[in-house]
Amino acid sequence: MQIPDTENIHFQHAFKKGYRMALEGKPSSSMPSLIRRDMEMRNYFQMGWEQAEEDITLSVEDGSQSDWRGRFAWGIMMLIGGISTTLLMLHNIKEEQAEQARLIAGVPEQTHHFSKTTPSQKTPSLVNGKTPSEIAEKHTLDLGLLSSAQRSDLEIYKAKNAQQKAEQNVPLQPIIDSDIKITKAILTSKIIEQQPGTEFNQTVPKYIRELHFYTQIEHANNQTLSHRWLFNNQILATIPLNIQSDHYRTWSSKKMSSAWQGTWHIEVLDANQDVIFRKTFIYGTQ
Repeated sequence: MQIPDTENIHFQHAFKKGYRMALEGKPSSSMPSLIRRDMEMRNYFQMGWEQAEEDITLSVEDGSQSDWRGRFAWGIMMLIGGISTTLLMLHNIKEEQAEQARLIAGVPEQTHHFSKTTPSQKTPSLVNGKTPSEIAEKHTLDLGLLSSAQRSDLEIYKAKNAQQKAEQNVPLQPIIDSDIKITKAILTSKIIEQQPGTEFNQTVPKYIRELHFYTQIEHANNQTLSHRWLFNNQILATIPLNIQSDHYRTWSSKKMSSAWQGTWHIEVLDANQDVIFRKTFIYGTQ
């Protein structure tokens, strides 16, 4: 709005009034009676009215000219969004293929154990002379791209691994009486300042991808105990724990997979590998 060059506040008021009424869509005949009685104020009112009409016309023309630009920009955004979604889906598919290949090969997730006075320790194991990370890296490749020789090697490896699994698939041992006492046994998704977080009792949701088994142990000073993780009676990890006092807290952890839904057991073993405590839980759906 361009106000006419006048210092008369009444004329300015009439101009603004005409401009606002035009923007509101009111007819010029509805001008206030105070303005209608003064010819000069009527002229300024009409000037404001006409200027508003011109501004509205220009705004509509600019909008029609820029509408194609808006549609083009929106199309570009939709295209970028579609490409991003496709890339994310491909990434998720590759991760699922890698996880399935690792499970077929029987390579367990890396397991750690911690204690009150010692830093975290990693316990990688060798399978056919290779570490789990090397085997996992091999099987992240698209199986459809393997040569016949590579497929043959994979089948041989799978057969050997199946035999190893069968040897590990053992019935649960009885729990023996022991002077060693487990005063706390908590299953949680995280450890905060050497204390367990939210406790899971009998069920654990499948979106939880790492579990910690926190134990407080009495009367086991200078002994080596173990946490043994079993899924469907198959041993997936055995973590040794060096106990350094008669009142000691320690924990182990296990990476989880949605392919491992079902019944789990975590056992505490004494130095003779006898079971002195067992905790059972359901991961995901039974």
